[in-house]
Amino acid sequence: MRTGIAAIPNPEFINKLICIQAFLRKKMEVSPALCPIENPPHLTLIQNMHSSLGSGQEAFEKFCDSVNQNHRSELRVMLNEVSYVDVGWCFLDLVLDDNLKRLHEYAFQVAEPFLKPPDAVDKEKTSGYSIDEMENYLKHGYRFIGDSYRPHITVGRINIEKKALAIKMVSEQLDALKVQKVQKMEQYTLYTVGPNGAHQQTLRSIAI
Repeated sequence: MRTGIAAIPNPEFINKLICIQAFLRKKMEVSPALCPIENPPHLTLIQNMHSSLGSGQEAFEKFCDSVNQNHRSELRVMLNEVSYVDVGWCFLDLVLDDNLKRLHEYAFQVAEPFLKPPDAVDKEKTSGYSIDEMENYLKHGYRFIGDSYRPHITVGRINIEKKALAIKMVSEQLDALKVQKVQKMEQYTLYTVGPNGAHQQTLRSIAI
């Protein structure tokens, strides 16, 4: 079982992101499908812990302890831009501020003992990785770690031929739905990682 630690947005923002993905689906294939329960839009803080449920819970509890001791209770994120990330991802990037840097550091510290290299390397999947991202992936099984951490909410996996259209459509829908640039996050979760990094099942959660 692979697990991760994430932050979940407020319900209004979740619903608008689900609507944006549904709008995108009218013009192209997008996966995995977003929904409020089985795969909510989320901000990954760390991913790819290979552990028993007990070990994952231990890591999550340590993360929550670090947050409680060192981090202010409220978490707000600032939307940056819509981007296409090789190979095949449409991201809603977030501004990497000091708060998100610290949260990622806390998550990585508690997760590191349970991270492991991939069993095999998919050359097509990793063809767009930077040198540092590839090093992270080969060592820990996740590309966005340390200096390469890239806070984002995944809109979905799309065909590269549709990337310009996807960026345009998502950007326009953010404006049309009057999505605020600053969004409040409401939960930290320990979750099972599904196909394409989906937030498949919430194992533990704590309100922010």
